[in-house]
Amino acid sequence: MSKTKLFFTICLCFLFKTINAQVTQTVRGRVLDATTQKPLVEASVVLDNDGAKTTSNTEGAFRLEKIAVGRHILKVGFVGFETVIVPDILLESGKEIVLDISLKPLIINTDTLVVKAQRETYFDALNGIRNEKLSRYPATFNDPARLITYLPGAATDNDGTNNISVRGSTPNAIQWYLEGAEIVNPNHLTNAGTPSDQATVNGGGVLIPGFNVMGATNFYKGAMSADMGGALTSVMDIRLRKGNDERRETQASIGLIGVELGTEGRFSKSSKASYLVHYRYSTLGLLSKMGVDLGDEENEFQDLTINLNFPTKKAGTFSLFGIYGTSSNIFTHLPKTEWKVDKDSQDIKFTNQMGALGLRHELNIGLKGKLSTVAAYSALTNTRTAVGFGLNDVVVRSQSIENSPSKLFLKSVYSHFINAKNTLKVGIMARSDEFTSSKIVKISGGGSGNTVTQSSWWLQPSVEWQSKFGKKWTTNLGARMVQWIDLKFASKNETTLEPVANIEYQLSKNAQFNLGFSTQTQMVSPLVKNSAFDTYPLSSIENITKSHNLNLAYQTRLFHNVLARVEAYYQYIFDASTLSINTFEIANKVSYATTGRNAGVEIDIQQRLVKGFYWRANATIYDAKYKLGSTWADARFNGQYITNVLIGKEWMFGAAKNKFLGVNVHTILRGGFIDVYSNQRLKDYLRSDLNVYWKVSHKRYASTVQLDLQNVTNQQNEGWRYYDYRQGRVLTKYQLGLLPNLAYKIEF
Repeated sequence: MSKTKLFFTICLCFLFKTINAQVTQTVRGRVLDATTQKPLVEASVVLDNDGAKTTSNTEGAFRLEKIAVGRHILKVGFVGFETVIVPDILLESGKEIVLDISLKPLIINTDTLVVKAQRETYFDALNGIRNEKLSRYPATFNDPARLITYLPGAATDNDGTNNISVRGSTPNAIQWYLEGAEIVNPNHLTNAGTPSDQATVNGGGVLIPGFNVMGATNFYKGAMSADMGGALTSVMDIRLRKGNDERRETQASIGLIGVELGTEGRFSKSSKASYLVHYRYSTLGLLSKMGVDLGDEENEFQDLTINLNFPTKKAGTFSLFGIYGTSSNIFTHLPKTEWKVDKDSQDIKFTNQMGALGLRHELNIGLKGKLSTVAAYSALTNTRTAVGFGLNDVVVRSQSIENSPSKLFLKSVYSHFINAKNTLKVGIMARSDEFTSSKIVKISGGGSGNTVTQSSWWLQPSVEWQSKFGKKWTTNLGARMVQWIDLKFASKNETTLEPVANIEYQLSKNAQFNLGFSTQTQMVSPLVKNSAFDTYPLSSIENITKSHNLNLAYQTRLFHNVLARVEAYYQYIFDASTLSINTFEIANKVSYATTGRNAGVEIDIQQRLVKGFYWRANATIYDAKYKLGSTWADARFNGQYITNVLIGKEWMFGAAKNKFLGVNVHTILRGGFIDVYSNQRLKDYLRSDLNVYWKVSHKRYASTVQLDLQNVTNQQNEGWRYYDYRQGRVLTKYQLGLLPNLAYKIEF
């Protein structure tokens, strides 16, 4: 063979090897008892049924190395426990997959433990174990809060905000938790998408912790467990990912929302202590600082998220977590010749600063006890100033509003596992709330102002007993006692005993019923009170709002890969004011004290990713009312129906199966909400979104290019109506049109 032929032969062999070189990664994690969270030793772990397999060690840990990148299915089993199947895991070269798999014990009437059943883990929009899956949902813009709208019964009131109504209730009824601790509103630009341009209680432009730091976050609605409390309708408990405890990993991304940089890893080779640190800066803010003209309105935000994890041999596991974010929105008045609406003649500046820092501790006590404790402090300050100019650039009106809520939270729950059938939980929660809100208005030299302050304590002991009867019945019965203490007005203190009950019946291997009931109490935010100060006497606004919640759900597997859930619910709201039901922006035309009722039926059907295809569809029919005198009227968020359809397809390319093209389409159609100003129903809302991504796993890193299009058809949806003083007539404000977001992410 000539030298030339030999050279080309070697080159072709090298090229062939390069093309077909397999890109691999590691899948590892722990197998735990779902009841006690203790490790299960020698549990069976199998990838892709007949693929790689291993068993868990004495710490419950397992490891599968040199696994080809791509889609995989993980099957985990242990004698006496349900077998769990985790579907559609996407393994990429830039990041290990680290899973905590919890197995439930199996029980039959003879008290004998057997292995028969298996369950496939289905994750809704918020309960995913990987942010890769969450990124398939279009028009979320890296905001976990917007994922709530993919669940039945939930809808945002405006495209520009994550201020979300659940089951027809005001967004104020949601309560935010971080790592199990109640916190103040954790959003940037808390005035985004509001008719009044004032700060909201629970919403904003974007949540401070994004997808890239999010762990197995849970969203609860309706009847809740005894140790939750503090929320009228729903709770979003944001959980942060633990940093990789074996190696350092880094990710960077840029898109319309922000420029992000994150790193995680272990502190030392001799321990499992790990860190996760993530920083983000808004892209529009960065462009503005570079001198790019973005028009008359400037938006800017930045945030930092940390999660430090310290496991010990005898003292349990300690986690230090925190988030911090600042944001601002600045509008500069236009030249007099361009004034068309009242806002054009004003300088408006809104700033928002929020932070939370907490410590979490998990400790196993003996073989049957577990103590979980979390403590956190959170605070928020937002300020809005507006200066109105006359024709000669003379200030004719000015307004300044500042709100400063804070929370100090402590919660401890002890779980005692009496036997395989019975578990007792005893908890105590204490919370201190401080709030100051001031408003100053000056018109033509005159002025007025007011300040609202509130200082209160919330004490909540709870007890809950879980029992299993045979292999079909499981009951959770408990109660919490709520003691709310107003430190300013002792006469307004309240004590409430709230029952909690949940009954589960396993109809068959793939079908079950759930019946839940609870009474719940929520403190009315002083922000609501101060916003209503000019119209309502503060003494007429209720401090506490209560509700009875009843849920009946049926869940079944229609086909091997298709899961369906139907749920009927009823909520009765009492000891309330119209403000706490309709949110503080409702027209000031009704009496102070009232009651409310929300009832509906939700249907949710989903197919997991099979051969690159998945879909999800849900529909809600509901009615949300409040009492107006002796009659019932539509609550502000009574849209009467909500429908969502999500369809996605993924294709795999490359000899090494390391390239993925995905297309996801989402459409929402819902009834119109009640307008704030006119008290009339807005037109029905329709929006379609498109998400396209291209993922490549290279040898040492993974990259993703993603195009997200919100409102791809540029549908014109009504936002609200308002009276404009400059034009002297009622105008309609429309929601966002087509909004593109092109993003690039690299992980290594």
